[in-house]
Formats: sequence, structure tokens, C-alpha cells
Amino acid sequence: KRYTGKSPRQYLLDYRLEKAVYLLKKTDTPISEITARLGFSTPEYFSKAFKKKMGQAPLHFRNL
Repeated sequence: KRYTGKSPRQYLLDYRLEKAVYLLKKTDTPISEITARLGFSTPEYFSKAFKKKMGQAPLHFRNL
């Protein structure tokens, strides 16, 4: 926390969401596979966390 200003949990979540942004923009990988690959417990949790951070749902983000 001293180096990042974030808790380990928040740091890991932010890292996973950054990877999700890359995968959504640069690949055609299904969202369900991205969810599993990045270690999210459910697609619903992934979608909720993504929307909270990015301001839009993963599918909408991909289609922009």
C-alpha cells in the first residue's frame, strides 16, 4: 500500500480491469472467457466492477 496508495485487493482489481480493457479492445475473445481468464468469480461481478471503474458495461465499451 505504501508504494501504490491502494490496498492489495484494489491494486489487483485495477490490474485485472486494465487487462480487460486491452482484451476487449484488441481481441475478439468472448467476455465470458475474459472473465475466467482474469480470475473474476462470475461474469456479473466482472461486469459490475468494470462498469464502476469505466462508466459503461464491457460489451458497450468493446463496441465503441
